[in-house]
Amino acid sequence: MNFRSLSCRASLAPMALAGAMALGLSAVPAQAVTFFTEDFNNAGALPGPNLTQSPLNTAATFNGSVATFAGGGDGGRSMLRTADTDYASTSFVAEITVSVVGGGGGGSTFIGLGVGEPFAGFFQEPRTGAHIFTRLQPNDFGAGGAVVTDNSAEFTSPGGTVAGNGTHRVRVQYDAAIQTIAFTIDQNYAGGPFVTDHVLGVRSTADNGFDATNARIFFGGASGATFDDLSVAAFSGFGGDISAATGWNSETYKRTGNAIINNLATADDAINNGVLVGAGVASVVNYLNRDINNNGNDGNFGNGLEPFGIPLDADDFAVRSTGFLQITEAGLFQFRNNTDDGSRLRIDLNGDGVFGSGETVILDDVLSGPHNADSAILALAEGQYFIEHVWFERGGGAEGELAISVNGGAFLLFGDPGSVDGLAAFLAHGVFVTQAQIIPEPATMSLLALAGLGMLHRRRRMA
Repeated sequence: MNFRSLSCRASLAPMALAGAMALGLSAVPAQAVTFFTEDFNNAGALPGPNLTQSPLNTAATFNGSVATFAGGGDGGRSMLRTADTDYASTSFVAEITVSVVGGGGGGSTFIGLGVGEPFAGFFQEPRTGAHIFTRLQPNDFGAGGAVVTDNSAEFTSPGGTVAGNGTHRVRVQYDAAIQTIAFTIDQNYAGGPFVTDHVLGVRSTADNGFDATNARIFFGGASGATFDDLSVAAFSGFGGDISAATGWNSETYKRTGNAIINNLATADDAINNGVLVGAGVASVVNYLNRDINNNGNDGNFGNGLEPFGIPLDADDFAVRSTGFLQITEAGLFQFRNNTDDGSRLRIDLNGDGVFGSGETVILDDVLSGPHNADSAILALAEGQYFIEHVWFERGGGAEGELAISVNGGAFLLFGDPGSVDGLAAFLAHGVFVTQAQIIPEPATMSLLALAGLGMLHRRRRMA
């Protein structure tokens, strides 16, 4: 997704804010962070106030459309870097478009976190002080690929050659809570939403020595390399161990006396008045209740999990999945249920703790084999939203999936970054799910806001 359309508005997580006010609590903001975009449409002067020039070598130039680093190869590299130096203390997502040209090692470009000064002892690469960055290499240098370099080691990108000559968009995602950084590339970028072509791995920065004085976002190079459309924005971070912090709370219900469940009304009766037969945490909503031969129609994505607490080939049960939908980038979102039998998706869009009118975004009250049911396209701001998915099984096959599409992209399962599909959705769209308390009634959801107080943040400066 492209941050160039990011709105620089003050934003507090709606559920967290509502709950804090309802409980009489004072919100404690997280570390302040700069939010800004830069299109380099100025001519001549260094854009400001968010960027500064590294003190060494040939300065970047600005022609009214891009920033150009035209220094003399390995001996002339320079960097632009953020004026702020404390990016290690907050979680952020940064993107920039880079054009890599031939010229051997001197044509390499650099994007990363650290001091952002060329180091005379190593080909003028930005290895001064604490650092971690990706180096995009031109086709005539080595494999023409991308390498992640930190204080002590280099990590060659998976799959051999990626990037090389051409125009690419690079995304840097840093989670301050667990001190990890990920670099992803949209190769041969032609504008529009970010599409992840290559993931260069998730690296720990715990031992890099970052502090409030040495953690700038920087980028640069030499030999005609150009950069355009920089964007920097915070996201909430996971706040701890990924496997513990993310995912859906999932509950499986039967009706009292094992009565039939053949529509959403009887599914709700099971959830509100029936028997909880199983519960757990799942990374994604992707379930399949197999027959006695361990077979079944597995929806759009395959690899469905057995619902918690029921045997093979069960009938008359309902599965409820709840969590906080985290959106780090505003955009157009569409949801898809694929179920056998019916389903419902509700999102607390206004953050008042109640699923009200207009907040049921999919209502698919049918008895049917596996089929898709899509929501309307929703324009959602960045933030945190309570979300509930319910599907029910009357008899025969039984499966339930929930997928998401962002800005017209492909539908993907979404959930936590600890799973393959969740990771793909998170890296591609900045969308994931954190756990919520298991509670019987949506009307009490405002109490859950305490789980989201870590989402609160204040923006220090906007441009």
